[in-house]
Amino acid sequence: MFKHLYSFLFVLFLLLSNSIFAQRFAFDATIKAKDINNFPLESASIKLFDHTSGKLIESKTADKEGGALFNLEILSGTVYRIDIAKEGYITKKIIIDTKIPGIERLKYGEYGQKFVVKLDKGNQADNLIKPYRKIKYFSDIKDFNDDRNYIPGNDALPSNTNNQNVSNPTKPNDTKYTDAIKKGNDLLAQNKLPEAKVAFNEALIAKPGDKMAKDKIAEVDNKIKLAEKAKADEDKSKLDAEAKRKADEKAKAEAAANQRKYENALAQGNKLMAAKQFELAKDQFQNALIAKPDDKIALQKISDANRELAKGDELKRRQLKVMETLNLANALLKQNKLPESKLKFQEVLAIDPGNKDAAQKLKEIEVRQADTQKSKNDSKKIAELIARGDKNIAKENYPEAIAQYNEALKLSPNDKTITAKINNANTNLNSKKDKLYARAISNGDQAMRGKDYEIAKLEYERALALKPSDKYPKSQLKEVNRILLEMAKTLEEISKLSKEKASTADVEYLKDKQLKQEKLKVMKKEQEYLERKMKNLSTKYDTENPITKLYNVVDLSEKNKK
Repeated sequence: MFKHLYSFLFVLFLLLSNSIFAQRFAFDATIKAKDINNFPLESASIKLFDHTSGKLIESKTADKEGGALFNLEILSGTVYRIDIAKEGYITKKIIIDTKIPGIERLKYGEYGQKFVVKLDKGNQADNLIKPYRKIKYFSDIKDFNDDRNYIPGNDALPSNTNNQNVSNPTKPNDTKYTDAIKKGNDLLAQNKLPEAKVAFNEALIAKPGDKMAKDKIAEVDNKIKLAEKAKADEDKSKLDAEAKRKADEKAKAEAAANQRKYENALAQGNKLMAAKQFELAKDQFQNALIAKPDDKIALQKISDANRELAKGDELKRRQLKVMETLNLANALLKQNKLPESKLKFQEVLAIDPGNKDAAQKLKEIEVRQADTQKSKNDSKKIAELIARGDKNIAKENYPEAIAQYNEALKLSPNDKTITAKINNANTNLNSKKDKLYARAISNGDQAMRGKDYEIAKLEYERALALKPSDKYPKSQLKEVNRILLEMAKTLEEISKLSKEKASTADVEYLKDKQLKQEKLKVMKKEQEYLERKMKNLSTKYDTENPITKLYNVVDLSEKNKK
């Protein structure tokens, strides 16, 4: 019986030993560098040192989120230092003490924390050479955290690792804090905002976490933003005022010139009317009408001149003038000189208000002017649509390009150039779909050979979406679904086996239990593998319709090469 007991204890010792020595004794420290407005500082320099020797261990550049990850070994109990720096900002340093009591080190082997470090704008200060913050292990929480009793610049470790009832041997430099606050207030009163912010930052360094210093920094930042906004508003107001002034001057000058032409023409016309030179007077009144279109006085003067001209042989002269003016108006209309033609038809109606030909032609001119304006607008719109379509063609965004070309074709249905662009885009789109279909089939087959069934399913679904009538992806999907179903059943069997409870009273059954445990260990490894594979389906790949995500298809073959 003792022999069996010793065997059992030996096996138990081996299991515990394997569990302990397979454990990873490390602390993953993620540093997030941000500015005081909580925006990430991409490309910030983040360096890891051995704080005792000062030796550089590792140097990293912050990613777009301002982050960098360091894997710190625990067993050695090294004291590390991390320096966070970026040009234009004040550098900050952190101490990380990895010393952990031995028994807890074995019990809790792997840790991870994220620490946000905010940098202030400004130049490097001498008193920032020393660290401002310390991270250490606390037995009461079984994890790493900030040492609230740490004094910035003091590298000595408190004797109580539980961080409870630890006295503070040194007080912050109150004099330095008070001087910095006073200096900042004086500079703030003088509206020297950048200098005031530097002073308040010095106060915050002297007394970290101080509410007054933080409030003062926030006040300065707010005033800087308000000052910048006020300056921008002032500059914009000046530019707007100057633009308005120039536009007003131009309009005023044009109006004054037209007014002078109008007044001179009226004056000359009146003199000629007094001299009974009615034809010449009428010409002057028409010049006045050109300078000020639709002017009632000029129209009336023309009418007066016509009336005087009509005296003597009124009917004959009227008919002759109407005919001449109507012929001139029609000639101008044929030359597409619409404004000049319109004036002449108006003159005809001034002489003969009941002239149906002139009234009809005036309506035609108004329609043509409207059509001309619409044609100009349509031409501009067509050019814009074609330009956007061409840009999308360059980006291989064929569906969007086709939509824009079709909009242009609605405005110009018989445009052969637009039609050719649409046909070319459709050809390229179909070619792109064929390439994507071939890629999806290739990726799916490769995944099947590598037993990555969930990836294979995704790729065959993409291929089927591109060519719904193709039989090959359908048959492959059917096979993948069958394999995934068998995998799910395997997971269910593993789950049932792990829930079995063996009785420790029967020694013979104990051997059987040991065999089952060995089998269970093997199956658990398989379970972990299957679960990782199943999770990939929702975390690694985009499962949206491949037609709508035409340019985001995963190139599996290229990824496997890497």
